[in-house]
Amino acid sequence: MGDEQVTGRWTLPGWVFYEIEGHGFPNIPGPIYRVERDGAKPHQQDPDSYRTLDEALAQALAAKYCGVRGAGGTGVGTAADWFLRSIGAGQLAAVPDAEALTALLTAFNAAEGFPPVGLREVGRRVLTDLESKGYVLARQAGS
Repeated sequence: MGDEQVTGRWTLPGWVFYEIEGHGFPNIPGPIYRVERDGAKPHQQDPDSYRTLDEALAQALAAKYCGVRGAGGTGVGTAADWFLRSIGAGQLAAVPDAEALTALLTAFNAAEGFPPVGLREVGRRVLTDLESKGYVLARQAGS
């Protein structure tokens, strides 16, 4: 996909893991990860990319013990997907109000066109409006 560069490579017995920059997925900041099974034929390789090395490792283990996934798509989960969800890996956690306001103020200060005066009040209004619509600012759990 464009300017992909392998920036990391790790080998474990039976697998090779790759960290890839320049992947071309605009909704994924930072690298993605792929895994290959040693000795597997090209059609047996996992063609998917993962957001974290942890997810790639879990998918490799699930494929080893449960078989390679035969279907794909947004509605199809794997044993590894279930496992990662069950332990909360990569899940979002609500940001406490003080941190949410700080994050908004940081974003406002970095954005052009926002007046520096009254940003705290604007931030509170934005958070109140988002909450009234059922939205919250969140971050990945554990970060």
